[in-house]
Amino acid sequence: METQTAEELAAAQQAGLEAAEQSRQASATLAAVQGGMKAERARYAGIRQIVALAGLSPARTEEVTNELIDGGATLEAARTRVFEEMAAKATVNPQNSHVAITRDRTDTFRAQVEAGIMLRADPSRVTAEERLAGRDYAGLTLIEIARECLSSQGVKVKGMYPDQIARAALLGPQGAPEFFEGAGMITTSDLPGILANVANKNLRQGYEAAPKTFMPFCRMVSAKDFKPRASVQLSDLSAFTKINEKGEFHRGSLTDNKETYSLSTYGEIIPITRKTLINDDLNALTRVPAGLGVAAANLESDTVWAVITANAAMADAVALFHATHKNLNTANALAATALDTARAAMRVVKAPKGTILNLTPKYLLVPAALEGTALKLVFPTQLAANVVTGVIPQWIMNLIPIVEPRLDAAANGTTNWFVVADPSQIDTIEYCYLEGQQGVYVETRYGFEVDGVEIKARLDFAAAVVEFRGLQKNTA
Repeated sequence: METQTAEELAAAQQAGLEAAEQSRQASATLAAVQGGMKAERARYAGIRQIVALAGLSPARTEEVTNELIDGGATLEAARTRVFEEMAAKATVNPQNSHVAITRDRTDTFRAQVEAGIMLRADPSRVTAEERLAGRDYAGLTLIEIARECLSSQGVKVKGMYPDQIARAALLGPQGAPEFFEGAGMITTSDLPGILANVANKNLRQGYEAAPKTFMPFCRMVSAKDFKPRASVQLSDLSAFTKINEKGEFHRGSLTDNKETYSLSTYGEIIPITRKTLINDDLNALTRVPAGLGVAAANLESDTVWAVITANAAMADAVALFHATHKNLNTANALAATALDTARAAMRVVKAPKGTILNLTPKYLLVPAALEGTALKLVFPTQLAANVVTGVIPQWIMNLIPIVEPRLDAAANGTTNWFVVADPSQIDTIEYCYLEGQQGVYVETRYGFEVDGVEIKARLDFAAAVVEFRGLQKNTA
Protein backbone atom coordinates (compact mmCIF):
# COMPACT_ATOMS: atom_id res chain seq x y z
CA MET A 1 0.00 0.00 0.00
CA GLU A 2 1.42 3.30 -1.06
CA THR A 3 1.81 5.86 1.72
CA GLN A 4 1.05 9.52 0.95
CA THR A 5 3.72 12.01 1.68
CA ALA A 6 3.13 15.02 3.96
CA GLU A 7 3.00 17.30 0.94
CA GLU A 8 0.36 15.13 -0.71
CA LEU A 9 -1.74 15.03 2.48
CA ALA A 10 -1.49 18.80 2.79
CA ALA A 11 -2.53 19.24 -0.87
CA ALA A 12 -5.51 16.92 -0.43
CA GLN A 13 -6.55 18.71 2.72
CA GLN A 14 -6.26 22.08 0.95
CA ALA A 15 -8.34 20.78 -1.98
CA GLY A 16 -11.01 19.61 0.45
CA LEU A 17 -11.09 22.98 2.15
CA GLU A 18 -11.37 24.75 -1.20
CA ALA A 19 -14.22 22.45 -2.29
CA ALA A 20 -16.03 23.08 1.01
CA GLU A 21 -15.57 26.82 0.60
CA GLN A 22 -16.87 26.69 -2.96
CA SER A 23 -19.90 24.74 -1.76
CA ARG A 24 -20.48 27.26 1.04
CA GLN A 25 -20.19 30.16 -1.40
CA ALA A 26 -22.59 28.46 -3.83
CA SER A 27 -25.10 27.91 -1.03
CA ALA A 28 -24.72 31.49 0.09
CA THR A 29 -25.16 32.72 -3.48
CA LEU A 30 -28.28 30.59 -3.93
CA ALA A 31 -29.70 31.82 -0.61
CA ALA A 32 -28.93 35.40 -1.62
CA VAL A 33 -30.63 34.92 -4.98
CA GLN A 34 -33.68 33.36 -3.37
CA GLY A 35 -33.76 36.08 -0.74
CA GLY A 36 -33.45 38.71 -3.43
CA MET A 37 -36.28 37.16 -5.42
CA LYS A 38 -38.45 37.03 -2.32
CA ALA A 39 -37.65 40.64 -1.49
CA GLU A 40 -38.33 41.67 -5.07
CA ARG A 41 -41.73 39.96 -5.02
CA ALA A 42 -42.52 41.72 -1.75
CA ARG A 43 -41.43 45.02 -3.34
CA TYR A 44 -43.72 44.42 -6.32
CA ALA A 45 -46.67 43.62 -4.08
CA GLY A 46 -45.96 46.54 -1.77
CA ILE A 47 -45.72 49.04 -4.62
CA ARG A 48 -48.94 47.78 -6.19
CA GLN A 49 -50.75 48.13 -2.88
CA ILE A 50 -49.36 51.61 -2.20
CA VAL A 51 -50.35 52.89 -5.64
CA ALA A 52 -53.77 51.21 -5.45
CA LEU A 53 -54.56 53.16 -2.28
CA ALA A 54 -53.85 56.51 -3.94
CA GLY A 55 -57.22 56.67 -5.70
CA LEU A 56 -55.73 57.39 -9.14
CA SER A 57 -57.46 56.59 -12.41
CA PRO A 58 -56.96 52.98 -13.63
CA ALA A 59 -54.71 54.09 -16.47
CA ARG A 60 -52.59 56.33 -14.21
CA THR A 61 -52.42 53.60 -11.55
CA GLU A 62 -50.98 51.13 -14.04
CA GLU A 63 -48.56 53.73 -15.43
CA VAL A 64 -47.17 54.77 -12.03
CA THR A 65 -46.97 51.15 -10.81
CA ASN A 66 -44.95 50.01 -13.82
CA GLU A 67 -42.69 53.06 -13.58
CA LEU A 68 -41.88 52.42 -9.90
CA ILE A 69 -41.35 48.67 -10.35
CA ASP A 70 -39.21 48.97 -13.48
CA GLY A 71 -37.21 51.82 -11.96
CA GLY A 72 -36.27 49.76 -8.90
CA ALA A 73 -37.92 52.17 -6.46
CA THR A 74 -37.97 51.22 -2.78
CA LEU A 75 -41.22 51.16 -0.84
CA GLU A 76 -40.27 54.45 0.82
CA ALA A 77 -39.59 56.04 -2.54
CA ALA A 78 -42.90 54.64 -3.81
CA ARG A 79 -44.75 56.27 -0.91
CA THR A 80 -43.10 59.59 -1.64
CA ARG A 81 -44.01 59.35 -5.29
CA VAL A 82 -47.62 58.42 -4.48
CA PHE A 83 -47.93 61.43 -2.18
CA GLU A 84 -46.72 63.60 -5.05
CA GLU A 85 -49.34 62.05 -7.35
CA MET A 86 -52.07 62.68 -4.76
CA ALA A 87 -50.92 66.27 -4.34
CA ALA A 88 -50.96 66.78 -8.12
CA LYS A 89 -54.46 65.31 -8.24
CA ALA A 90 -55.60 67.62 -5.46
CA THR A 91 -54.16 70.66 -7.25
CA VAL A 92 -56.66 70.15 -10.07
CA ASN A 93 -59.48 70.80 -7.59
CA PRO A 94 -57.94 72.39 -4.48
CA GLN A 95 -61.28 73.20 -2.83
CA ASN A 96 -62.10 69.51 -2.48
CA SER A 97 -58.58 68.12 -2.03
CA HIS A 98 -58.77 67.55 1.72
CA VAL A 99 -62.16 65.93 1.54
CA ALA A 100 -61.12 63.58 -1.25
CA ILE A 101 -58.03 62.30 0.61
CA THR A 102 -59.90 61.78 3.88
CA ARG A 103 -62.73 59.93 2.19
CA ASP A 104 -60.27 57.74 0.32
CA ARG A 105 -58.49 56.71 3.51
CA THR A 106 -61.72 55.77 5.29
CA ASP A 107 -63.12 53.93 2.31
CA THR A 108 -59.84 52.08 1.80
CA PHE A 109 -59.77 50.90 5.44
CA ARG A 110 -63.36 49.71 5.24
CA ALA A 111 -62.77 47.95 1.93
CA GLN A 112 -59.72 46.15 3.34
CA VAL A 113 -61.59 44.96 6.43
CA GLU A 114 -64.59 43.83 4.35
CA ALA A 115 -62.26 41.91 2.04
CA GLY A 116 -60.56 40.33 5.06
CA ILE A 117 -63.88 39.08 6.46
CA MET A 118 -64.95 37.73 3.06
CA LEU A 119 -61.55 36.08 2.59
CA ARG A 120 -61.82 34.33 5.93
CA ALA A 121 -65.44 33.27 5.40
CA ASP A 122 -65.06 31.87 1.87
CA PRO A 123 -61.78 32.36 -0.02
CA SER A 124 -63.29 30.86 -3.19
CA ARG A 125 -65.64 33.84 -3.62
CA VAL A 126 -62.94 36.51 -3.27
CA THR A 127 -61.24 38.15 -6.24
CA ALA A 128 -57.45 38.44 -6.49
CA GLU A 129 -57.71 42.17 -5.80
CA GLU A 130 -59.82 41.59 -2.68
CA ARG A 131 -57.44 38.86 -1.54
CA LEU A 132 -54.54 41.30 -1.69
CA ALA A 133 -56.48 44.08 0.02
CA GLY A 134 -57.82 41.92 2.83
CA ARG A 135 -54.80 39.79 3.72
CA ASP A 136 -53.89 41.91 6.77
CA TYR A 137 -57.33 41.33 8.30
CA ALA A 138 -58.16 37.80 7.14
CA GLY A 139 -56.77 36.19 10.30
CA LEU A 140 -58.62 38.41 12.77
CA THR A 141 -61.74 37.42 14.68
CA LEU A 142 -64.74 39.74 14.62
CA ILE A 143 -63.85 41.10 18.07
CA GLU A 144 -60.30 41.81 16.91
CA ILE A 145 -61.70 43.61 13.86
CA ALA A 146 -63.96 45.63 16.17
CA ARG A 147 -60.89 46.58 18.19
CA GLU A 148 -59.11 47.71 15.00
CA CYS A 149 -62.09 49.87 14.02
CA LEU A 150 -62.18 51.58 17.39
CA SER A 151 -58.41 52.10 17.52
CA SER A 152 -58.40 53.65 14.04
CA GLN A 153 -60.76 56.34 15.31
CA GLY A 154 -58.85 57.22 18.46
CA VAL A 155 -60.77 55.15 21.00
CA LYS A 156 -58.54 53.71 23.75
CA VAL A 157 -59.22 49.98 23.68
CA LYS A 158 -56.40 48.76 25.91
CA GLY A 159 -57.83 46.65 28.73
CA MET A 160 -61.37 46.53 27.32
CA TYR A 161 -63.27 43.27 27.66
CA PRO A 162 -64.81 41.66 24.56
CA ASP A 163 -68.32 42.69 25.63
CA GLN A 164 -67.20 46.29 26.03
CA ILE A 165 -65.50 46.26 22.64
CA ALA A 166 -68.63 44.84 21.01
CA ARG A 167 -70.91 47.46 22.57
CA ALA A 168 -68.58 50.34 21.75
CA ALA A 169 -67.98 49.19 18.15
CA LEU A 170 -71.64 48.49 17.38
CA LEU A 171 -73.38 51.32 19.22
CA GLY A 172 -70.67 53.98 19.65
CA PRO A 173 -71.09 56.56 22.41
CA GLN A 174 -74.75 55.57 22.64
CA GLY A 175 -73.83 52.12 23.94
CA ALA A 176 -70.52 52.79 25.70
CA PRO A 177 -70.02 56.54 26.32
CA GLU A 178 -67.22 55.97 28.82
CA PHE A 179 -64.83 54.78 26.12
CA PHE A 180 -65.31 57.66 23.68
CA GLU A 181 -63.87 60.50 25.77
CA GLY A 182 -61.26 62.38 23.77
CA ALA A 183 -62.24 60.63 20.55
CA GLY A 184 -63.45 63.81 18.89
CA MET A 185 -66.88 64.03 17.26
CA ILE A 186 -67.18 60.30 16.63
CA THR A 187 -70.81 59.16 16.71
CA THR A 188 -70.11 55.54 15.84
CA SER A 189 -67.29 53.31 14.61
CA ASP A 190 -66.74 51.98 11.12
CA LEU A 191 -67.83 48.49 12.18
CA PRO A 192 -71.62 48.70 11.59
CA GLY A 193 -71.11 49.88 8.02
CA ILE A 194 -68.49 47.20 7.39
CA LEU A 195 -70.68 44.40 8.73
CA ALA A 196 -73.67 45.71 6.81
CA ASN A 197 -71.66 45.77 3.57
CA VAL A 198 -70.41 42.21 4.12
CA ALA A 199 -73.94 40.99 4.82
CA ASN A 200 -75.24 42.91 1.80
CA LYS A 201 -72.59 41.40 -0.51
CA ASN A 202 -73.49 37.89 0.59
CA LEU A 203 -77.19 38.63 0.29
CA ARG A 204 -76.73 39.94 -3.24
CA GLN A 205 -74.55 36.98 -4.19
CA GLY A 206 -77.22 34.57 -2.98
CA TYR A 207 -79.92 36.57 -4.72
CA GLU A 208 -78.09 36.67 -8.05
CA ALA A 209 -76.99 33.02 -7.91
CA ALA A 210 -80.52 31.65 -7.47
CA PRO A 211 -82.04 30.49 -10.79
CA LYS A 212 -84.82 32.68 -12.20
CA THR A 213 -86.03 30.86 -15.28
CA PHE A 214 -88.76 33.37 -16.09
CA MET A 215 -86.46 36.22 -17.08
CA PRO A 216 -85.92 35.35 -20.79
CA PHE A 217 -89.59 35.48 -21.78
CA CYS A 218 -90.85 38.18 -19.40
CA ARG A 219 -90.34 41.94 -19.50
CA MET A 220 -88.92 43.90 -16.57
CA VAL A 221 -90.46 47.28 -15.75
CA SER A 222 -90.39 49.70 -12.83
CA ALA A 223 -93.10 51.66 -11.04
CA LYS A 224 -92.79 55.06 -9.35
CA ASP A 225 -95.24 54.19 -6.57
CA PHE A 226 -97.57 51.52 -5.22
CA LYS A 227 -100.64 52.66 -7.13
CA PRO A 228 -102.31 50.23 -9.59
CA ARG A 229 -100.30 50.08 -12.80
CA ALA A 230 -101.69 49.62 -16.33
CA SER A 231 -99.35 49.01 -19.26
CA VAL A 232 -99.86 50.25 -22.80
CA GLN A 233 -101.53 47.66 -25.06
CA LEU A 234 -99.10 47.59 -27.99
CA SER A 235 -101.00 44.86 -29.83
CA ASP A 236 -103.86 47.35 -30.30
CA LEU A 237 -101.87 49.83 -32.43
CA SER A 238 -103.67 51.11 -35.51
CA ALA A 239 -102.57 49.97 -38.95
CA PHE A 240 -100.88 52.46 -41.29
CA THR A 241 -103.40 54.50 -43.29
CA LYS A 242 -102.98 55.98 -46.74
CA ILE A 243 -102.22 59.71 -46.76
CA ASN A 244 -104.75 61.79 -48.68
CA GLU A 245 -103.99 64.48 -51.28
CA LYS A 246 -103.70 67.15 -48.59
CA GLY A 247 -100.89 65.21 -46.94
CA GLU A 248 -102.74 64.85 -43.65
CA PHE A 249 -101.54 62.05 -41.41
CA HIS A 250 -103.95 59.98 -39.39
CA ARG A 251 -103.45 60.29 -35.66
CA GLY A 252 -103.09 56.91 -34.06
CA SER A 253 -103.71 56.32 -30.38
CA LEU A 254 -102.30 54.17 -27.63
CA THR A 255 -104.69 52.67 -25.12
CA ASP A 256 -103.94 51.46 -21.62
CA ASN A 257 -104.20 47.75 -21.05
CA LYS A 258 -107.18 46.81 -18.91
CA GLU A 259 -104.97 44.48 -16.89
CA THR A 260 -103.72 46.24 -13.74
CA TYR A 261 -101.52 45.26 -10.84
CA SER A 262 -99.60 46.97 -8.03
CA LEU A 263 -96.39 46.40 -6.12
CA SER A 264 -96.25 44.47 -2.87
CA THR A 265 -93.52 44.78 -0.23
CA TYR A 266 -91.71 41.83 1.31
CA GLY A 267 -88.87 41.87 3.81
CA GLU A 268 -86.90 40.41 6.67
CA ILE A 269 -84.59 41.78 9.39
CA ILE A 270 -81.18 40.30 10.20
CA PRO A 271 -79.85 41.28 13.65
CA ILE A 272 -76.09 41.55 14.21
CA THR A 273 -75.64 41.68 17.96
CA ARG A 274 -72.73 41.76 20.36
CA LYS A 275 -73.17 37.97 20.65
CA THR A 276 -72.34 37.72 16.95
CA LEU A 277 -69.00 39.44 17.58
CA ILE A 278 -68.15 37.69 20.84
CA ASN A 279 -69.01 34.26 19.40
CA ASP A 280 -67.17 35.12 16.15
CA ASP A 281 -70.24 33.96 14.24
CA LEU A 282 -69.35 34.44 10.57
CA ASN A 283 -72.50 32.61 9.47
CA ALA A 284 -74.57 35.56 10.66
CA LEU A 285 -72.72 37.73 8.12
CA THR A 286 -72.37 35.25 5.27
CA ARG A 287 -74.62 32.21 5.09
CA VAL A 288 -77.70 33.74 6.71
CA PRO A 289 -77.79 36.79 4.37
CA ALA A 290 -76.98 34.57 1.38
CA GLY A 291 -79.91 32.33 2.30
CA LEU A 292 -82.13 35.39 2.59
CA GLY A 293 -81.03 36.47 -0.89
CA VAL A 294 -81.97 33.05 -2.28
CA ALA A 295 -85.34 33.33 -0.54
CA ALA A 296 -85.95 36.71 -2.19
CA ALA A 297 -85.10 35.31 -5.63
CA ASN A 298 -87.38 32.32 -5.01
CA LEU A 299 -90.17 34.70 -4.05
CA GLU A 300 -89.85 36.42 -7.40
CA SER A 301 -89.95 33.08 -9.22
CA ASP A 302 -92.93 31.91 -7.17
CA THR A 303 -94.79 35.13 -7.99
CA VAL A 304 -94.17 34.98 -11.75
CA TRP A 305 -94.84 31.27 -12.25
CA ALA A 306 -97.97 31.47 -10.08
CA VAL A 307 -99.35 33.89 -12.67
CA ILE A 308 -99.12 31.07 -15.23
CA THR A 309 -100.20 28.10 -13.11
CA ALA A 310 -103.10 29.89 -11.37
CA ASN A 311 -104.84 30.53 -14.70
CA ALA A 312 -106.83 33.30 -13.03
CA ALA A 313 -109.47 35.36 -14.78
CA MET A 314 -108.26 38.45 -16.60
CA ALA A 315 -109.96 41.83 -16.91
CA ASP A 316 -112.43 40.38 -19.44
CA ALA A 317 -113.59 37.85 -16.80
CA VAL A 318 -112.14 34.98 -18.87
CA ALA A 319 -109.37 32.71 -17.59
CA LEU A 320 -105.88 33.41 -18.90
CA PHE A 321 -105.83 30.14 -20.88
CA HIS A 322 -109.24 29.56 -22.38
CA ALA A 323 -110.86 28.63 -25.68
CA THR A 324 -112.27 32.15 -25.86
CA HIS A 325 -108.72 33.50 -25.89
CA LYS A 326 -107.75 30.90 -28.51
CA ASN A 327 -104.68 29.94 -26.49
CA LEU A 328 -105.72 26.60 -24.98
CA ASN A 329 -105.01 23.42 -26.97
CA THR A 330 -106.43 20.27 -25.37
CA ALA A 331 -105.49 16.65 -26.10
CA ASN A 332 -102.14 17.92 -27.33
CA ALA A 333 -99.41 15.88 -25.61
CA LEU A 334 -95.89 17.17 -26.20
CA ALA A 335 -94.59 15.94 -29.58
CA ALA A 336 -93.52 17.42 -32.91
CA THR A 337 -97.08 17.38 -34.26
CA ALA A 338 -98.35 18.98 -31.04
CA LEU A 339 -95.84 21.79 -31.44
CA ASP A 340 -97.15 22.33 -34.97
CA THR A 341 -100.66 22.65 -33.55
CA ALA A 342 -99.55 25.22 -30.98
CA ARG A 343 -97.63 27.20 -33.58
CA ALA A 344 -100.58 27.24 -35.97
CA ALA A 345 -102.87 28.49 -33.19
CA MET A 346 -100.45 31.28 -32.30
CA ARG A 347 -99.97 32.32 -35.94
CA VAL A 348 -103.61 33.36 -36.44
CA VAL A 349 -104.12 35.19 -33.15
CA LYS A 350 -105.64 38.63 -33.79
CA ALA A 351 -105.22 41.97 -32.03
CA PRO A 352 -108.33 43.64 -30.53
CA LYS A 353 -108.83 45.62 -33.75
CA GLY A 354 -108.62 42.50 -35.90
CA THR A 355 -105.01 42.66 -37.11
CA ILE A 356 -103.42 39.21 -37.50
CA LEU A 357 -100.30 39.34 -35.33
CA ASN A 358 -98.46 36.43 -37.04
CA LEU A 359 -96.72 35.39 -33.82
CA THR A 360 -94.42 32.38 -33.58
CA PRO A 361 -93.23 30.46 -30.50
CA LYS A 362 -89.73 31.13 -29.26
CA TYR A 363 -89.74 29.53 -25.79
CA LEU A 364 -90.93 26.08 -24.81
CA LEU A 365 -91.92 25.92 -21.12
CA VAL A 366 -92.08 22.45 -19.64
CA PRO A 367 -92.27 20.85 -16.19
CA ALA A 368 -89.39 18.69 -15.02
CA ALA A 369 -91.41 15.61 -15.93
CA LEU A 370 -91.29 16.58 -19.62
CA GLU A 371 -87.66 17.75 -19.71
CA GLY A 372 -86.40 14.64 -21.46
CA THR A 373 -89.12 14.77 -24.11
CA ALA A 374 -88.50 18.47 -24.75
CA LEU A 375 -84.75 18.02 -25.12
CA LYS A 376 -85.19 15.12 -27.54
CA LEU A 377 -87.34 17.36 -29.72
CA VAL A 378 -85.16 20.46 -29.57
CA PHE A 379 -81.75 18.74 -29.67
CA PRO A 380 -82.32 15.53 -31.68
CA THR A 381 -78.82 15.48 -33.18
CA GLN A 382 -77.30 15.07 -29.73
CA LEU A 383 -79.13 11.82 -29.06
CA ALA A 384 -79.03 8.30 -30.46
CA ALA A 385 -80.58 7.91 -33.89
CA ASN A 386 -83.36 5.60 -32.67
CA VAL A 387 -84.62 8.00 -29.98
CA VAL A 388 -86.48 10.34 -32.34
CA THR A 389 -88.47 9.08 -35.29
CA GLY A 390 -89.11 11.20 -38.34
CA VAL A 391 -87.54 14.51 -39.23
CA ILE A 392 -87.62 17.36 -36.68
CA PRO A 393 -88.30 20.72 -38.38
CA GLN A 394 -85.73 23.44 -37.98
CA TRP A 395 -88.18 25.79 -36.23
CA ILE A 396 -88.62 23.25 -33.42
CA MET A 397 -84.86 22.95 -33.01
CA ASN A 398 -84.74 26.75 -32.76
CA LEU A 399 -87.04 26.74 -29.72
CA ILE A 400 -85.45 27.65 -26.39
CA PRO A 401 -86.49 25.09 -23.75
CA ILE A 402 -87.09 26.34 -20.21
CA VAL A 403 -87.56 23.68 -17.53
CA GLU A 404 -89.39 24.86 -14.41
CA PRO A 405 -90.20 22.48 -11.51
CA ARG A 406 -92.98 24.80 -10.34
CA LEU A 407 -94.96 23.56 -13.35
CA ASP A 408 -94.94 20.05 -11.85
CA ALA A 409 -97.33 21.07 -9.07
CA ALA A 410 -100.43 18.88 -8.74
CA ALA A 411 -102.75 21.75 -9.55
CA ASN A 412 -101.07 22.25 -12.91
CA GLY A 413 -100.26 18.66 -13.78
CA THR A 414 -97.02 17.17 -15.04
CA THR A 415 -98.16 16.82 -18.67
CA ASN A 416 -99.10 20.43 -19.42
CA TRP A 417 -96.66 22.55 -21.40
CA PHE A 418 -96.57 26.04 -22.88
CA VAL A 419 -95.08 28.03 -25.74
CA VAL A 420 -94.36 31.75 -25.53
CA ALA A 421 -93.72 34.28 -28.27
CA ASP A 422 -90.63 36.45 -28.44
CA PRO A 423 -91.02 39.44 -26.05
CA SER A 424 -89.82 41.67 -28.88
CA GLN A 425 -92.95 40.66 -30.84
CA ILE A 426 -95.52 41.05 -28.07
CA ASP A 427 -95.65 41.60 -24.32
CA THR A 428 -96.88 38.68 -22.25
CA ILE A 429 -95.85 38.85 -18.59
CA GLU A 430 -94.34 41.82 -16.75
CA TYR A 431 -92.39 41.70 -13.52
CA CYS A 432 -92.01 45.00 -11.74
CA TYR A 433 -89.77 46.64 -9.13
CA LEU A 434 -90.07 49.97 -7.39
CA GLU A 435 -88.18 52.58 -9.40
CA GLY A 436 -84.55 52.85 -8.28
CA GLN A 437 -84.71 49.67 -6.18
CA GLN A 438 -84.33 46.78 -8.57
CA GLY A 439 -83.97 43.58 -6.60
CA VAL A 440 -83.33 43.38 -2.88
CA TYR A 441 -82.78 46.70 -1.11
CA VAL A 442 -80.86 46.79 2.17
CA GLU A 443 -81.08 49.32 5.01
CA THR A 444 -79.18 49.47 8.31
CA ARG A 445 -80.10 50.99 11.64
CA TYR A 446 -78.85 50.86 15.20
CA GLY A 447 -80.95 48.34 17.08
CA PHE A 448 -83.43 49.46 19.65
CA GLU A 449 -84.97 46.08 20.39
CA VAL A 450 -81.63 44.28 19.87
CA ASP A 451 -78.24 45.08 21.34
CA GLY A 452 -76.49 45.71 18.05
CA VAL A 453 -77.25 46.56 14.44
CA GLU A 454 -80.28 45.56 12.40
CA ILE A 455 -80.03 44.94 8.64
CA LYS A 456 -83.37 45.07 6.86
CA ALA A 457 -83.72 43.40 3.45
CA ARG A 458 -86.72 44.66 1.50
CA LEU A 459 -88.16 43.68 -1.87
CA ASP A 460 -90.87 45.63 -3.70
CA PHE A 461 -92.12 43.30 -6.42
CA ALA A 462 -95.11 42.30 -8.52
CA ALA A 463 -95.86 40.31 -11.66
CA ALA A 464 -98.88 40.03 -13.94
CA VAL A 465 -100.00 38.90 -17.37
CA VAL A 466 -100.54 41.99 -19.50
CA GLU A 467 -101.36 40.21 -22.78
CA PHE A 468 -102.62 36.63 -23.30
CA ARG A 469 -102.08 36.52 -27.09
CA GLY A 470 -98.39 35.56 -26.88
CA LEU A 471 -99.03 32.54 -24.62
CA GLN A 472 -100.31 29.08 -25.56
CA LYS A 473 -101.14 26.32 -23.06
CA ASN A 474 -101.24 22.69 -24.15
CA THR A 475 -102.77 19.80 -22.20
CA ALA A 476 -102.36 16.09 -22.80
